Formats: sequence, structure tokens, C-alpha cells
Amino acid sequence: MPVYLKMGVIGMRETTRRLIPLLGIFFALASAPPTRAAGMDRPAVRFLLPHAPYSQDGDRALKEIVDQFNRARPENRVELLFRGEHFSSLKDLVAAHLAGDPPELATVEISELPAIRRLGIAQSLKLPVLRDYPAAAPPFRQSVAVLVLRQELPFPKDWASLRKLSQELARAAAPGNNALALPLQGPLGLWIFETLAGRPLWNRESGGLRSNRALKPIITELQSLIDSPGLLKPEENWERSIQAFLDQRAPLLVTSLDVLPHLAQQTTFRWKAILLPSAVKNPGPVVGGSSLIATRDTPAVRAFVEYLYSPEIARRWTSAGNFLPLQPSWTTSPQWKELTRSMPAYAAIASQIKVRVPRSTDAEVVRAHSEWLQSLRLLFTDAMRRVPADGVLTQMDSRLALGSL
Repeated sequence: MPVYLKMGVIGMRETTRRLIPLLGIFFALASAPPTRAAGMDRPAVRFLLPHAPYSQDGDRALKEIVDQFNRARPENRVELLFRGEHFSSLKDLVAAHLAGDPPELATVEISELPAIRRLGIAQSLKLPVLRDYPAAAPPFRQSVAVLVLRQELPFPKDWASLRKLSQELARAAAPGNNALALPLQGPLGLWIFETLAGRPLWNRESGGLRSNRALKPIITELQSLIDSPGLLKPEENWERSIQAFLDQRAPLLVTSLDVLPHLAQQTTFRWKAILLPSAVKNPGPVVGGSSLIATRDTPAVRAFVEYLYSPEIARRWTSAGNFLPLQPSWTTSPQWKELTRSMPAYAAIASQIKVRVPRSTDAEVVRAHSEWLQSLRLLFTDAMRRVPADGVLTQMDSRLALGSL
């Protein structure tokens, strides 16, 4: 429906509506990758991506892949620029875009793709190696939520049995320990919450964005776990939850698939893993992680992307715990067979991942996620400081509607 600007104030509201989704990321302008002075040796492809804190093997594999490409194709030299966090370099990408010199390649979190489409940054690379993937955003580092548990514990078949197992372990937990290390704070905690909820976090209505009231039952369920002594620590984040499992202060851990190689290197006890049971019926796994964005369609960009997604290199990338979903032919490689032998849980779960539609198609996803990140702290804290769910969702509706006509 067309918007008719009859008064200056309406025009201001429309401008505000368009700017608000990006205001949270524009502040990164000062940290944009520096533009090289004329005459300096500039790489043909600058590749902006965040470090993966629990996937050192992945970072190492990528550096080796890039070094190998640069030796073979020095005229198309690729330089890695490690900036950003939690699967995304969106802030730095937008800052460089505003400065007029974006890197040729970057990665963004899967749920941020609608915002990228609104900005018009991504170029479609119609290459044969990408025929099974979205041309403007092929998968790069993708993952699903998993439940990790000590080897001697039984696999829960669904959410109800996971809750029962957690309650039994909580009754036997030593002081200061918890049965379940479940992160519900920060961007990755929000992803875990989405996985458990199995439904959209917000809806678009005539008055703007509105938080989804169908989420109240899962919010209540998770709050009841927090309120159960020894079961779940409030305000848990990603790093602390992983450390609690490594220190054997929690026999159950909710994390992402790409963390399993890190656990295999750091643990001194045996464990196993399965897809995280959802708290709702038939949601399917919520795929997280990052997608690849090309801001320029140049011969050098095409050459590197064709190399990265070629069967031989993609097998190496996947075997390092990163590039998913699998292609059937990759599972015949020596690297994948070794990974299957050393970490059968990883291989079994990875084989189930399929290309899926992004979690949101709303262009204001960045703003909506920002509001949800603030709300997680109010919802999933101890009972004394907790704000009732109705109040949090109502406040969120008010903030989400700002700038919407």
C-alpha cells in the first residue's frame, strides 16, 4: 500500500522507520576496515569474517585453504580480515559500506540476511558450484543446537524426558553445581531460545512489529527450570555454559554442533550428543551460523568462491567442523571418514542438516533481535529480579512499533 506524505512529521516518521533497523550497527563506522592508500599492494579479495571462538580447527583450516589458493593464484590474492563476533561481521560490513569501500566478501549471521537484502549489498554469484544454494548467500559456517551429555546418561527422547532427567540430576547435584548448562543470554542464547520455541519471535501487524504471544508457554517453562534448585543457572551465557560442562559442574550442556570438536579436544571424560529436543511438536532444527556475502562480482571473487566450494576444498572445510549442509559425495573423503571415526556424534548430526529457509524474512530483523536481546535479561533471571512476561512483551511491542506507520 503506498504511503502518502501529507505532513513533514509523517516524512520524519517514514525516515525514522527506515533508519531504525540500522541505527544499532552504524556506530561501528569508526571501526571500518581501513582503506589502503593508492599504490599499496591491495589484495584482489578482502574477506571479512569473525573468529569462531570454539572452532580453532575451522579458523586454521580456512587459513590453510586461503594460503593454498594464494600460492596457486597470486593474481587473485585473498586477505582474511577477522572482525565481528557470533558468526557475524555485519556491523563492520555496514560501516565499510557507508565508507564507500566494503570488502569483497563477508559473512553474516543467517537471520540477518533480510537486512542485507534491504541494503542491497549482496551480489548473486551464479556459479555451478553454488547450484544447490542461494546464489546471493550460500552457507558458510552453519550449525544446529545440540544436547551434550555424559556418556553414562540416557538419551532423552523428547523435551519431557529431558526435563525429567534434568530434575533427577538436580536433586543429586553438589552445592554450586547445576544439572543443565543452558545459555539463554546474548545472540547465541537467543538462537537457543528460538530453537526451543520453534516459532517466530515476532509478527508484522498493521501497527508495526509485535512480539509473538504464542511464546508465553515456553517462557514460563524455562522460568520454571530456573526456579528449580540445582537445575538451571539464571543469566547463563555461551562461554560460561561450555566451561561448566568442561569443569564437570553440569552433566548436561546445550550448545551448537560446531562446538563439538572443541569439546573433544578439551574433555577428559566421555560424552555423547544428539539434536536438541524442542519444547514444541515437530519444529525441525533451527539452523544457525553464517552465510557468505559477495559485495562485488569480480573475476577474483568468482575464482576464490569456486575454489572454496569445490568438492575437494568443501570436504576439508566440512571436516574441520564448519561448512554445512553436507553433499553426499563429500562423505566418501578420507577426512570425513576419520571424523566419523573420531566423533561419530558430530557426523551423525551433521548428516541430518538440510538447506533451510532463514528464520526470518523481515527486513527489520536486526532491530527486532536487538529488542529481544534486552528482553532475555528481564525474562530469564532469578525470580526476585524477573519482570512478568506480559509486561516484557508489552514493553517490547511499544519499542518495536517505533518508526512504523
